[in-house]
Amino acid sequence: MREKRSETPAKASAGINIFKKKQIHCAALSSILKEKAIWFWSALLAMMCTLISYPGIWYSDSYVRVTTGQAILNTVVKTLSGQAAPLETGNAFTVIPSFFIALCYGVTRNFGLYTFCQAFGLFAAVMLLIREFHPPFRRTLTILFALSPIVYGASVYYEANVGSLIGLIMLVLLFRRAFTGKTRLDRWIDFLMVVFASLITFGYRTNALTVLPVLVVYMLLSRKKETAKKIRALGAMALGIAMTWLIPAGFQVHGESNAATPFVWEILTTIQRMEPEEQTAYLDYLDDLCGEGATRSALETSNENSVDGFMWGEQV
Repeated sequence: MREKRSETPAKASAGINIFKKKQIHCAALSSILKEKAIWFWSALLAMMCTLISYPGIWYSDSYVRVTTGQAILNTVVKTLSGQAAPLETGNAFTVIPSFFIALCYGVTRNFGLYTFCQAFGLFAAVMLLIREFHPPFRRTLTILFALSPIVYGASVYYEANVGSLIGLIMLVLLFRRAFTGKTRLDRWIDFLMVVFASLITFGYRTNALTVLPVLVVYMLLSRKKETAKKIRALGAMALGIAMTWLIPAGFQVHGESNAATPFVWEILTTIQRMEPEEQTAYLDYLDDLCGEGATRSALETSNENSVDGFMWGEQV
């Protein structure tokens, strides 16, 4: 009997050790999931903003993205059913936001889910970022965040910059904590999280690529991570960027090139705000790029709130 009693603690200890080895110790994921208060307040504020503003704050570009999202949903359904159904969006907007709109609309057949998800993502991302500051700054930032009406309005604003900001904050937070796990599962979770954050950041706004060098330098100069982990993080980000093109191509969704759209839009907006006598010297400024008479036509029928059709002088 004594021998059995002496063996029991050893067996129990061995069982505990085996259980511990099977536990997930993903630093990036566990550090985020333990913030239950952040998830609660983010969900509560997102629900409140969604109910008050439903379907959200839309403007001219929003209607185009939503319409594109509904068209994408039909295309995806046909593609998955084996029927080839290429889609030409007919605009220069990034299509990744419309894919997320299509996904949410396909689940609920309304736009409340997407509005809630965006609001929840923004509130959670900002709160998690504030958590990274030292306590004195954290308290001040929390008060400013809670009292700022801009944050509440932006959370339900159907604009690509909002989604891109959420993804960028996610990338910064993940780069600080990701790839510190020891198991293969840890590494895969970190890898997929960085891919997803990169897809949102660069898929929502093409010109978000301007921050790419900063992110690369930030990761390379990090002293807390080994070279292999840095390469893995950068590879995940590169895959996320590639998916901004691979996903639309896989479902045969094609839009017009938006490489020059932001720059053309900014130039036309600047010309439009000039005094009439100053505009005379710029009435053909972009004709070499957009065609003869395009600059004058765009200025006559321009809409500063939208890039869709603006640089071609179409009424929107």
